[in-house]
Amino acid sequence: MKHLFFILLALMIVGCGAAVEPAESDVISGQGQLGQEGALATVAPTPTLAPTAVPTEIPTEVPTEVPTEVPTQEPQEMPAPLEIMNISNTKWELVSMPSGRALNGAKVLLEFTEDGIGGNAGCNGYFGKYTQGPDGLISIGADIGSTDMFCEFMEIENEFLQILPTAEKVSIENDQMTLGTPDGDFVFVKPVPIALEGTLWTLNGMLNTEKNGFVSMAIDQEINLTLGDARVGGYTGCNQMMGSYTLAGDSIKFDPIGITRRACPEEKGPREFEYVNAFQNVEKYEIDGETLKFFSGDGTLLMQFYVTN
Repeated sequence: MKHLFFILLALMIVGCGAAVEPAESDVISGQGQLGQEGALATVAPTPTLAPTAVPTEIPTEVPTEVPTEVPTQEPQEMPAPLEIMNISNTKWELVSMPSGRALNGAKVLLEFTEDGIGGNAGCNGYFGKYTQGPDGLISIGADIGSTDMFCEFMEIENEFLQILPTAEKVSIENDQMTLGTPDGDFVFVKPVPIALEGTLWTLNGMLNTEKNGFVSMAIDQEINLTLGDARVGGYTGCNQMMGSYTLAGDSIKFDPIGITRRACPEEKGPREFEYVNAFQNVEKYEIDGETLKFFSGDGTLLMQFYVTN
């Protein structure tokens, strides 16, 4: 009995040890299931993984936007208004025609005033209107008037007066003026001042009180005048004339004019009479380019002459 007791005790001890330490094959890692004998299997502890270091994200520094400096825009200079060339109160002598026609001694003069244009076209005085625009633009009225005297330069005069109203552009450089037309250019220069004395002047018209106007006649181209040393001389179209005068500034006074006694043709006698007697009313004179004008005391134009070559 005693031996049997000890055998049973030993078996119990062995059985308890087997329960406490299960076989390695009965252990299932990571699970809490029962072993073959129904005992709770011990779950082997899951090894603790060292925490993976999460890299600290260094924030990308957003570059500070440097404000773009807007350049200060210089104020734009406004274009200057187009200037209008001032040709008023200027006088010119023609030296070249658009056609290239030779002037052959003709004195063609052009004057711009505040009221219009005027001058001598070679034989007759003329007058008209003009307007100026910017950038050298010019417009000359087509209704140019003129006296009606015949002379050797009629072809030049007619061409000049026909083309002049078509002028479109004007320019001045170095005392030379160019008038541009569709047919070509007129070229003018500053006229050389003409002296009252020592010049041969040809009559270009006289005031006719009966007709209440200024009249030129064909006979006028035969009538001429010279002054110098206080003496006046010339030709009346029929007779020689002579006399004296007094000059002071732009004032001039003529003593009675004497003439020879040649009998005149019927068509010349009345004109000679008008011409000789007109000197008694002259009080002032003016030289306008190559035109000599005699005025009465109240400013009335009495006679007009042009330079004779």
